[in-house]
Amino acid sequence: MKLVASATDLDEVRFLPRALVFIYVNWAIQARHSDAACRDFLAALQREYPGEEIPIYRVDLSEQEGEVWVAIRKWLKEEGQPHDWLTYGGCGAMLWVRLGKVAAYAPHLAEIECDKLTAMTRGVFGLGGESGTSVSGASL
Repeated sequence: MKLVASATDLDEVRFLPRALVFIYVNWAIQARHSDAACRDFLAALQREYPGEEIPIYRVDLSEQEGEVWVAIRKWLKEEGQPHDWLTYGGCGAMLWVRLGKVAAYAPHLAEIECDKLTAMTRGVFGLGGESGTSVSGASL
C-alpha cells in the first residue's frame, strides 16, 4: 500500500486505469477496525485474483488539514461525491477509482463483509472477465 503524502501522489491515482484508495485517520476506532478489514480484504483479493495488478493507496487524514486534505476534498467535491462524509467521518472509507473517477465507495469498510467487497471490486474493475460496468458514485 502506497502512502499518499502529497497532492502529486493523489494526482498519480487519477492517471491510473484503476486503483483502490483507503482513507484513514488515527483518532477513530472505526478507522482502526476498517484498517484491519482493509488488510483482510486486500489479502483475500490477492488470493482470488493473483494476476491482477490493482494499485492501492492509503490517505491519512488524521490532521484534517494540509495539502493532501485539501486535494482529496477538492477531488471528491469535483466528482460530486460526499466529500464531507468521506473525509470528516473517520470511519475508514475505501474508494474504487477507475480512469481517474471515483466509481464507487464504502464509507465504513469494516461494516462490509469481505466477499461483498470482493464482488464490488470485481464489478467495478471487471475482474475475471466481467464487463466492469458500474454506476459512478455507487456506495456499499
